[in-house]
Amino acid sequence: MPSVLVRFVHLLMLFLLPLCAGAVWSVATQVLRRDLPWAALAMPVALLLMRGQLGFLPAAARALLHALAALAGIFYAQALITGVRVALQFGYGPIETLDTMGVAMTWELIQLRSGTVDWIAITLAVLVSAWIGVGHRRRPPQVTPRSGP
Repeated sequence: MPSVLVRFVHLLMLFLLPLCAGAVWSVATQVLRRDLPWAALAMPVALLLMRGQLGFLPAAARALLHALAALAGIFYAQALITGVRVALQFGYGPIETLDTMGVAMTWELIQLRSGTVDWIAITLAVLVSAWIGVGHRRRPPQVTPRSGP
């Protein structure tokens, strides 16, 4: 049974890995100067690294946490992409632009620039992430009695 600290680190990593994938997605979008809606599938790939690490949680909780982690990474990537695109038009820094726009305006701009392919990729990424969360549960170690004195 993992300790409380190990459990906390596993939960922290569950959310940090998709955020890192989201940052890479936003950089790739800026470098290639193209929308990359299927890059949302990088979230389940990143969450594969955490497969089986949350075996101390019930299956429904693991599925929910994996789906929320994927959504956090996707929203983070979309917010960065939107912030950079708006910042380029006005000549400000991306973080300053996101800070000025706020969450509500950023969300509206993300919705305006997202098409059907984006929503399909996001839905697929979240469903695959939830499936990965449910898919594997670590078995507790088998304790066998020792033979002999």
